[in-house]
Amino acid sequence: IDLGRKDSSNTRLWDKMMTKAFVLVLFYTIGASTLWCQIEESFSDGSLAADPYWQGDTSDFSINKNFELQLMADSAGASFIYTGFTLSQNADWSIDFRLTFDPSTSNQLRIYLYLDSENLAQANGYYIELGESGNDDRLKFYNISGGVSQLLSTGTSSFSSSPAVRMHCTLRESIWAISSIDPDGNHHEEMVIDGISGDLAGTGYFGLLCKYSATRKDQFIFDNILVEDPNMIDVKPPRLLDVEISNPRQLILSFSEALESSSAEHSDNYSLEALSSPGFITLNQALLLADPSMVQLDLRQPLTNGEAYQLYGKNIRDTSGNAGAVTWKFTYLLRQRLEAYNVLINEIFDDPNPPAGLPNAEYLELLTLKPNVNLGDLILKVGTKEISLPDQIMQRGDFVVLHDPAEESEFSEVSGSLALEGWSTLVNSGNDLQLVTTDGRIIHSVSYQDSWYRHSTKAQGGWALELINPKDPCALAENWRVSENLSGGTPGFENSVLDSMTSLIDPGVVSVLTEDSTTIRLILNKNYLEDLAPTTFSLSGQHEVITAVVSGPNQNEITLVVFPAMRRDEEYTLSFPGLSDCSSTAFSMDPVGLVLPSLLAPGDLVISEVLFNPKPGGYDFIEFYNASDKSYLLSDLIIGNLQNQDTEKLNQAFTILPGMYVVLTRDPIQLSTRYQVPHPHWVVETALPNFNDALGNVTLFTSRGGKVSTIDAFDYTADMHSRLLKDPEGVSLERIDLTRTAQDRSNWHSAAGSAGFATPTGKNSQFRSEGQSGHWEVEPRIFSPDGDGYDDFALLSYREIETGTYAHIKIYDAAGRLVSYLANNQSLSTSGFIQWDGSTDQGTRAPMGIYTFFIELFNLTGRIDQFKASCVLAMRLD
Repeated sequence: IDLGRKDSSNTRLWDKMMTKAFVLVLFYTIGASTLWCQIEESFSDGSLAADPYWQGDTSDFSINKNFELQLMADSAGASFIYTGFTLSQNADWSIDFRLTFDPSTSNQLRIYLYLDSENLAQANGYYIELGESGNDDRLKFYNISGGVSQLLSTGTSSFSSSPAVRMHCTLRESIWAISSIDPDGNHHEEMVIDGISGDLAGTGYFGLLCKYSATRKDQFIFDNILVEDPNMIDVKPPRLLDVEISNPRQLILSFSEALESSSAEHSDNYSLEALSSPGFITLNQALLLADPSMVQLDLRQPLTNGEAYQLYGKNIRDTSGNAGAVTWKFTYLLRQRLEAYNVLINEIFDDPNPPAGLPNAEYLELLTLKPNVNLGDLILKVGTKEISLPDQIMQRGDFVVLHDPAEESEFSEVSGSLALEGWSTLVNSGNDLQLVTTDGRIIHSVSYQDSWYRHSTKAQGGWALELINPKDPCALAENWRVSENLSGGTPGFENSVLDSMTSLIDPGVVSVLTEDSTTIRLILNKNYLEDLAPTTFSLSGQHEVITAVVSGPNQNEITLVVFPAMRRDEEYTLSFPGLSDCSSTAFSMDPVGLVLPSLLAPGDLVISEVLFNPKPGGYDFIEFYNASDKSYLLSDLIIGNLQNQDTEKLNQAFTILPGMYVVLTRDPIQLSTRYQVPHPHWVVETALPNFNDALGNVTLFTSRGGKVSTIDAFDYTADMHSRLLKDPEGVSLERIDLTRTAQDRSNWHSAAGSAGFATPTGKNSQFRSEGQSGHWEVEPRIFSPDGDGYDDFALLSYREIETGTYAHIKIYDAAGRLVSYLANNQSLSTSGFIQWDGSTDQGTRAPMGIYTFFIELFNLTGRIDQFKASCVLAMRLD
């Protein structure tokens, strides 16, 4: 990377092509200007008014911070600038141009190679045009006569997607040849036109015409314009253009023209000095290469990593005998091998609207945790698109803010901002992001979601996600939070949520999934980017793990292939004591039990808890319990609200073990901040059907071969909540007895306030089982409906009731006054229970005291039976 000249910018095409694979050279040069060049413009002087002098719509152009000519117009239109020169019948042209959009007839570039007049309506000459209808967009060569254009030839390459090109054109007598070089250094012959007289002798003009819409008014960029006459007599010495280091003992010097061999190969004409210590490095030899403009210097001592050097050259002659001296300074830095987490994705801004104070444009911020890192060794992957990062040296603690070149003006005041060619739009609802080395190794991986914001309002836009603790970079959602800076983010400086002193997040195994008889998948709560050996894992029963592959958007899924195949219904244990996270903390020392999953049948899973009316900013959740002694795949399930015909297929890799309470929700992090979650690894992040607040349905079912099988179903209404509950928002309904049907309304009750109004992944606060003795019984005999989760209601249980029995149940206080008509002509099952939550028919809480249940049973044959039972309603006295 050239830091001495203005073209040190990573946007420079030519420097990209000249960069070597294993070294980094920082250099500048002192030398004379080129003799033959009639126009040589690199914009390094920052001016359009001198050497050369540009005319026309110069106010529509500016020289940017990378010392490139950039269109900066106020609104849509066309802008033309030009400068004069003198040529004979032979000429050479070259120019670098970059268009950060797809060319079209509305956004078009013309490069006027020669005009005999600055008045385009009357001029004669030749130009190259890029921009047409459709997706072809090839270079086109035109003749202009009296202002009227005629197409002469069309190039071979398509430049339809944000072209970045170095274009060459030569004229020899009547033969024109036009070629291009892409950013990877590949040379393409575009067209050769024979038999067209140049007629260029004398003074003329070179010019650039940009035609643009309002959105492209600042997206034409130019550099390194060269127009020269090869017929002019050479009277000036060669210039040193570049120094490359092929290895620590060898330098390659590139000059502006062919050299005379005896002076080029005279080693005494060169000297190399280390600037931090006295003395010079001895040269073994100087060798002129097959390209006579290049010299190889072989050194007796190797270069020292990190050392600054100065190269001197004297008496170096070109083939015309012109001799000169050159000076070049560079620093030798070995390219460092990047390891996982040496560079981090540190801040993500995917949705600029509505703005809070940040640039009105997307960006990604990177943080470097290792010295002398070259960004050019990295590729940014956004989804499936790969974007090469430019050469730029980063030191430990440096930030770089990547953004779309089309939005460069938005980042003029952001420290460390870097326009990234080929920028890919970030998806607002989440994107898979990876930093990958050029040889394919993952350095950092982040698959972010809106739920990571943990703030429903800020997640709507205008706020950035920031990394909390860079010392724990493999942590996933738990290590990210929305910015606390009032502007919405901290691009270019320390994160507002930075907390490197926070305890590292304990590594854990979220789930172990036995996909089939030979495949096991582990889901970790952290990503894993190191090499992984199969011997890290061991499986009981004389089974061998033969492959271990890391995958998944967050690189936190490990797929194991075992041999021989496992058998169904046999229990196995998987051990992995050598598996550690990025802070060298072991994932687990305890073996994990696993079995081959079974096929689901009705009743294997039971719906145990439903939150359908969350507090503002919260999300619904559904909990079900594995009531069987077998394991099942979550991916076999479909969850639905059949009341509005809304369903979601569950595709997550998760094994439902016996006795497990599995919770489904859109935002596990938000759930854990609002409620106690005793088993966070039992929470599965997934989209859910829309569950209305007033009434709805929760159904678990499977579908195989087109046949649907319902596992469990529950129809709920808002009035199933306790009438004594002041506000049902954020309060779940819990199933009282998991062995009784979910469709029994009396089998559900509001979660206790003492348990936080919900118990995701834990035993229900209102859990009871059916009474086991007597025909009618009240349990407990003393209850206290105060929402503390302890005896909040009385259950009037019954059993051995004849089919077709109906009941009237009334509750009286000690004075014989009717308090509640608990059941009126209610049809009874043969056994079950009816709950009283201590409320009166007026919806108030009954006072403490003794209460009597008067139970009258009858059937259609006219038989009538009567029973009584009593209980005590108690309450806490302050």
